[in-house]
Amino acid sequence: VWFAPPFYRTGIFIWLLRSEYSRNLLLKERRALEAHAREAGCSLILHPESKVMSLRGATVQRAYLQTLLEFLGEIPPNLVRAVVTPKTPEDSLILVGDYFFAEGLVPTLHGLHQTVFNSHAPSVLEKMIGFKRKFEHLGNRYGIMTGTGLVEKIEQVLMILETEKSES
Repeated sequence: VWFAPPFYRTGIFIWLLRSEYSRNLLLKERRALEAHAREAGCSLILHPESKVMSLRGATVQRAYLQTLLEFLGEIPPNLVRAVVTPKTPEDSLILVGDYFFAEGLVPTLHGLHQTVFNSHAPSVLEKMIGFKRKFEHLGNRYGIMTGTGLVEKIEQVLMILETEKSES
């Protein structure tokens, strides 16, 4: 799972490439996800050093990671459980309780080109069970960290990106 709903900030130029309408929708989505996560917590599987992101440019990778840090700053660290994998996850899935899921489809070098939303109860349950199994399997293999550990990891990756930026 790669968390990417951006908070609209004029300081990150990449979001300005989207229409005002898209930015407003993404802002509303981000605020809704944050509100849910503040109450219920969240579990994430991600690879912050993903080379898929860097194919789109280090600036984009930094923007995604800074957005994730902002998101994590809004949630009590004990409500965040995360597995950082050494490989980019093959799928992009957002589950919101047992209400619905959004799954990114059609991966390309430039990201996911289609997202499918589904609120069909048996389908949501199937995705929840699959995510839980995957999270536990990867957590046993790579370890599960709280929000504090994830913030530290992301800050390390951002420092590496800044070093690479200044060296180039």
